[in-house]
Amino acid sequence: MERIAIFDLDGTLLNTLPDIAGSMNRSLKKLGLPTHDVQKYRLFTGNGSKVLTERALGDDNMQCFDELHTLYRDDYAKNSRRDTKPYDGIVNMIAALKKANCHILVYSNKDDSDVKSVMGYYLPQINHVAGKVEGFAPKPDTAGLVNEINKLNIKKPYEVYYIGDTITDMQCAKNLGAVSIAVTWGFQNKEMLSSENPDFFVDTPCDVVKIILGDIDEV
Repeated sequence: MERIAIFDLDGTLLNTLPDIAGSMNRSLKKLGLPTHDVQKYRLFTGNGSKVLTERALGDDNMQCFDELHTLYRDDYAKNSRRDTKPYDGIVNMIAALKKANCHILVYSNKDDSDVKSVMGYYLPQINHVAGKVEGFAPKPDTAGLVNEINKLNIKKPYEVYYIGDTITDMQCAKNLGAVSIAVTWGFQNKEMLSSENPDFFVDTPCDVVKIILGDIDEV
């Protein structure tokens, strides 16, 4: 049976937190608004740039939303490759899945242009990547994701695994009917993810391969 591995991007494949926080904090400073500690952005991300902007602003400054969102988008487009990097073991994990002819799809709530930019730079070996586009609701809605799966032109039946680091990801996996794999190295911790009862928790990318392909000696 064919296998599809669907990966979230931020906090799953790439540690993008420093660049997301940097772009938003620089944008907040330009408007004379308070900035946030980098680690606080773990709770701000996962639902797209508009929700990120709302959370960074807070209720008292929503009149600045449009301006801040534009500033952030412009800054991140220029600075998304400063300090981002793949998590340890990700490159080997991808190689093992590709060697086994597993179909790999990256789907993110990040804006589509940003997804293609950072993935093309850091993980160009993954060909099918997509982000938020007009006409589709963000995750955990699955319409956009199903649209991308259909582009793979894989005949049913097939097994689908969804790998992510947030509550939103686990909800998306359930809505899709996929096997849900929660990573513990990402932006949200195991306690938070436990509320969604994922099928598996994994501590390393090697564990992802073992679940999808079966237990192997080395990755």
